[in-house]
Amino acid sequence: MSLLVNSVTSFSNAPLISIFYIGISISLFAIFYIAYLGVYWIFLARPLSGWTSVMASIWLLGGMIISFIGVVGIYLSKIFSETKRRPYTIVRQIHAKNKT
Repeated sequence: MSLLVNSVTSFSNAPLISIFYIGISISLFAIFYIAYLGVYWIFLARPLSGWTSVMASIWLLGGMIISFIGVVGIYLSKIFSETKRRPYTIVRQIHAKNKT
């Protein structure tokens, strides 16, 4: 199991991108849930006092926090890949040799 976790997290930023999309999907679910609760509150019945706002805010803020953590992780992975100082292409090295 540790080999699986090490191989997934060491060689790509795919887990960070998936964390970002999971956070966005939770936030979108919360927005639809807020709309549903609003329509339910207006037209059908009144739920318990405070329950609607607490549930909606927990889901919305939780999804936003997860997506922001994903954005920070993606940003840090891009910084890490830039600090390796690997050449972008081999063509750049070939052109540098031809200029001298």
